[in-house]
Amino acid sequence: MSGRAPRIAAVVVTAALLAGAAPAAAEPDWTRALRIRSEALNRIYGLGGERSDQVASTRGLQIRSEALNRMYGQKEESDDSQ
Repeated sequence: MSGRAPRIAAVVVTAALLAGAAPAAAEPDWTRALRIRSEALNRIYGLGGERSDQVASTRGLQIRSEALNRMYGQKEESDDSQ
């Protein structure tokens, strides 16, 4: 029964956030709901880190890109170039 409480809390938090916020123009509702649920579960279980706000697939692509750049001798771009 104790495993149910965090799930219920995550659902309640997700529903409250979805009901009270204006929809994001670039993010579909289902991905927003999934992100909000994930953030709630991360808070409940003490997960996440300095990059917890970054989508996992985006982080994966960034890691792959950096590895390929190292493999083929390309310089890594800094965030200052913008």
